[in-house]
Amino acid sequence: MGGMQLRASRGKGHRRLLVVAVVLVAAVVVATARAASVISETTWGGPLSEVTNGAAVASDGSSYLTGFTNSFDPSGQQQVFLVKFATDGSLSWQRTFQGPEQFRIDEGKGVAVAPDGSVYVTGQTVGVQGDVLLLKFSPAGSLEWQRRWDGGGTESGEAVAVASDGAVYVTGGTNSFGGFGHLFVLRFAPDGSLVWQRIRSVATDAAVGTGQGIAVGSDGSVYAAGVSPRPAIGEFDMLLLKLDSTGALVWQRTYTAAEVADARGGVTVAPDGTVVVAGGLQAVTRRTAVNDTFVAKFGSGGSLIWDRGFGGDQGDFPGGVATRSDGTVLVGGETGSFGAGSDDAFLLQLDSDGRGLACNTWGGAGLDHGDDVELAPSGTIVLGGTTETSPPFTFGTCPRQVKRLKSTVAAPGVPLTDATGAVADPNGTVATPNGTSPGAGGFDAALVRIAP
Repeated sequence: MGGMQLRASRGKGHRRLLVVAVVLVAAVVVATARAASVISETTWGGPLSEVTNGAAVASDGSSYLTGFTNSFDPSGQQQVFLVKFATDGSLSWQRTFQGPEQFRIDEGKGVAVAPDGSVYVTGQTVGVQGDVLLLKFSPAGSLEWQRRWDGGGTESGEAVAVASDGAVYVTGGTNSFGGFGHLFVLRFAPDGSLVWQRIRSVATDAAVGTGQGIAVGSDGSVYAAGVSPRPAIGEFDMLLLKLDSTGALVWQRTYTAAEVADARGGVTVAPDGTVVVAGGLQAVTRRTAVNDTFVAKFGSGGSLIWDRGFGGDQGDFPGGVATRSDGTVLVGGETGSFGAGSDDAFLLQLDSDGRGLACNTWGGAGLDHGDDVELAPSGTIVLGGTTETSPPFTFGTCPRQVKRLKSTVAAPGVPLTDATGAVADPNGTVATPNGTSPGAGGFDAALVRIAP
């Protein structure tokens, strides 16, 4: 996801897997607000619906969105979409992917751009029971290769990242190796061959997590973030793993706050090597549960540096996270607490010490949400989202205050071991749909370019 994590991105599935809220304490002193303005806003879609899951920005400033669409299959079945936008936000090209199965449910969940401009999309395709999907496209939109990874059960690729040497990393969840909900990390070479595969705790039958975000540091370290169940039923921790480029586990941490913490907003590596995770929290009271966003910053050795909570009383979900060269943290997501519509996208900016700098909302009268955030080389903020509203849109402000959280960090001893999944060609079909900008109806993908 954005910044210096070498074109990493994360994907989500779609994000209401866990209902989230937060216990907030002691307000943080906020810094001077930063002004922001919209440079361009582009929507894309067909007659039915498109939902964005991930965004990426190339070194030339072009942008990509991926997700799923049901507008372009004659029977209305779900396809992956990948859309490229030029540096000015205009539409460059569009592609769909669908598997060969009779009942097609294909979804793009994360996208990343390699140093050579190659574009990788991960997600899920219905194979035996559901397999990890990985596609490689050229910058011009031609399909270079397609792969599926199958352990025999159900797998889903949730996020993809590319290292400076071209290595491709995918994380997600699988139930193929005993129990349910095991986090995996895969490494592929640029030619599509599988280099190694790792899974968290093959030896146990208990659920031990699902990967939700992945990023690569400038030193080649790999960070996978996700969610892991606690012993208490219905309670979850955010999970963060550090691996080296050979797949060896360096360290792992669980982050505990309220009843539920996850990493649905993904993970990014800042220029100084610190690691930032954006997630959701849930605190259950006698009367209600309110959905909020949290941001946690870790040192490269796994120590928690700071964590902050953001949100109101109507539900606020993170969609993506990125960092600037000065350490500023950008979080994009969906807010029901602030904005002009039923739900709007939000963009929150924090300084390197976790103080709130600015908060903006984007959307219209209908449902709008931010699904990822990236930084272009020019410094332009790229917010990938979904909207059911036609232009014009409103770019507003929201409270920039963030608060300290009551949390704990632990170092569990769950092993990371070799997995035995198989890689094959899914024999899917890539096509050029006739999507328009603006879209023709339903939900549409949206790309919003913002000057800080």
